[in-house]
Amino acid sequence: FTGCNIKKGKNQNKEIADQLNEALSNNNTDLVKNILTDKLKRTESDHLEDLVRFVSGEIVEAGDLSIANTCESDKNATLYTYHIRYHIKDDKGNRYYIRIEYTKESRMNKDAGVTYISVSLLDDDDTDLSIVSIGDAT
Repeated sequence: FTGCNIKKGKNQNKEIADQLNEALSNNNTDLVKNILTDKLKRTESDHLEDLVRFVSGEIVEAGDLSIANTCESDKNATLYTYHIRYHIKDDKGNRYYIRIEYTKESRMNKDAGVTYISVSLLDDDDTDLSIVSIGDAT
């Protein structure tokens, strides 16, 4: 593997985060399904309900996105993976930490989309009280 240039996906990162926030606020599994890889849709469909019902109210505040990008490449193709992290707060005063990972389509990856989502309920010291997740983090 060699190094590679990371292409910025700023708008796509925000769109994915906004769509997840809407899904969590409205308990809408279809909105989550729209951003998942085909594999994750098949393997995690039973857990989507748990994910969208985890946030106890409507999201009223979302923090700035923290974004990291990684890539793997060989002489024939490159796999781009994007990591999004941010905090949200619901209308009941609960705070959560969101982690999302997704991949771009390339010759190395035909099943592009979100590969991991986790939502952690935080206490006042930012310690995870409980967590729900789908997929596998890299």
